[in-house]
Amino acid sequence: MFIFLGSITPETGGELIKNSGFPAHMFSYFVLSSAVLLYFSAKNFQKPFIKSALLAGSYGFFIEIIQFFISYRHFEVLDIIINFTGAFLIFSFLLYKKSKN
Repeated sequence: MFIFLGSITPETGGELIKNSGFPAHMFSYFVLSSAVLLYFSAKNFQKPFIKSALLAGSYGFFIEIIQFFISYRHFEVLDIIINFTGAFLIFSFLLYKKSKN
């Protein structure tokens, strides 16, 4: 919900917020993918890692499509790439955590 609201409201934060877009996107989609992964794992979904990352990344893709039609927002392919990257970062995090154990 926070990702959607932040994605459709007018940008009013100035340079500081404007320049923090990519880290914010990556972190938001990492958290979203992690939350979906926890749910899918609890419900015993098959391949929960891939499904959670694809679902989170696809959510970002559809938000970009919505932004295309909003006059005060704009569609960016790079945002889609960053969203999917953030969503798939859960794999790197879990592999790193597993290697430490």
